[in-house]
Parts: sequence; structure tokens; C-alpha cells
Amino acid sequence: LRLQANLEAEYRARVPSAFDLAVYEIQNAAKTTAPLSITVGTMTNSQVIMASPGASQNQAGASVRLTPDQRMFAEFLKVLPSNGSIAFIDENNFAGFGFRFEELDDLVRFERTWRDAEHEFLDVELEAARKRLLALVSTYLATLARNTWSTGTGLQSVPEEWEHEQPERFNEVVQSLHSQAGAIVESHQQFVRAARTKLQV
Repeated sequence: LRLQANLEAEYRARVPSAFDLAVYEIQNAAKTTAPLSITVGTMTNSQVIMASPGASQNQAGASVRLTPDQRMFAEFLKVLPSNGSIAFIDENNFAGFGFRFEELDDLVRFERTWRDAEHEFLDVELEAARKRLLALVSTYLATLARNTWSTGTGLQSVPEEWEHEQPERFNEVVQSLHSQAGAIVESHQQFVRAARTKLQV
């Protein structure tokens, strides 16, 4: 019995949820219009069947189907994960230091592709949060476009000469970028937490 309990504990710790498998599938599989159906492994009396992204068996042969909002959230995490552009703007100092615009690709992609009805959540609160985040990202990218230039070395920067020639403008732009970046990071994290709670993923 103790061995069985240990095996069950190990199984629960290592088997990905249906939502985890959905994120994996969205990130790695070709796009399809077919409904997403994920099957996860189960424990039998004699062995532990470990589920993997390609697993398709369980004891009853049943599958777990994601709701539209769960699938939409999985797509959101692919486009705007916490460890991409969100982490970059959270840590980067824009006070005259150059950066590669590619670091903002996640934000640009989100701003350009999540404006249509196909990317709306059915849950009213989640949809309102998505719109707030989208508005923050749009304003931030517009501020960057108006106040940063190429350094000629593959980097983009708030002109460092402004610090001496136009100190008020330099400080205002830098403070605005940092403030807006902080608001985006906070809004993003709040949205992720709210979605995980509401969608139980």
C-alpha cells in the first residue's frame, strides 16, 4: 500500500494536466480547425501509465475537452508568456541604454493580432482584462516609436544626448517608459492569475 501511495504521488507530480498538454500542442503542432481533445494517462492497480504530450490512453478511454476560454488562454500564453518581452520590459533600463527591438516581439505580436473578435474571451471579466492589457501595450509601443531611434549598431535607444541637451524631456520619457512597462507587467500577471483561477487551469 505504501508503494502504491508513493507511485500515485509521483504520478500526480509528473503527469501534465490537459491544459498543459494543450499549451504544448498549440506551441508545437500545426494549426487545425478541429476541436482540441486531449487524453491523459491514469493509474492502474499494477502500473503507472505516464502521460506525455503525445499520450492518448486512459483507463476508460475518455478525453478531456477544453472550453473555448481555456483554449484561448493557452494561445495567449504562447503569444505573451511571462518569460519573454514581459520579463524584458520589467528589467530593462531605458535611460539612454540601447536595446534590440526584437526583445519586444511578443508585445508587437500581441498588439497586432489580438484586436479582433476571434481573440475575445467569453468571460466578461477576463475580456475586460484582456482589453486593458491590450490598451496598455498599444500606448507603450506608441511611446517607444515616438521617443526612441536607431543607434546605427542594431540597437534602439532614447537619445542619450537628450540627457544633457533636453534633460526634462529625457527624464519625462524615461519615467513614462518605466511607468508604462510596470503597468503592463502588473496587468499581465493579474490577468494570468485571474484566468488560472476562473478557468481552473
